[in-house]
Amino acid sequence: TSSTFSNPTNVSTPQHEFLGNWINVDPEGGLTKLTISEGKNSWEIEGWGKCQPRDCDWGKVPFNLIGTSISDKLFQIGFASWEFEGASKVEIKSFITVKLIGEKLFVEKITIFTDDSGRSNYRSVHLLKRASKK
Repeated sequence: TSSTFSNPTNVSTPQHEFLGNWINVDPEGGLTKLTISEGKNSWEIEGWGKCQPRDCDWGKVPFNLIGTSISDKLFQIGFASWEFEGASKVEIKSFITVKLIGEKLFVEKITIFTDDSGRSNYRSVHLLKRASKK
């Protein structure tokens, strides 16, 4: 389930800086774009990966806000995961953590293959810049 975040006074908090459209500073990066949005009781993230002739939309999934302790309400890290299915079963699981570093979004992505293809699981890092303001 996604993180519930209650902000009854609509005060801008550090996690609100996550909101918006982000594009990879490396146009050849496997992760090309992220959009992070806030719903009434949860946050969502939509991702795109490098494909031809246009980027593949990974779809929207819950974006979980993570603090540094059980009582921390100034969430500085986000987490999300996607499962990509082949003809008969889940073949790829992707997990990301995101953190703001200055004006950039630092993304660590872990890819796990579950299809017995012999492909190696791997880690990649990406730096994204804001494409447009919230």
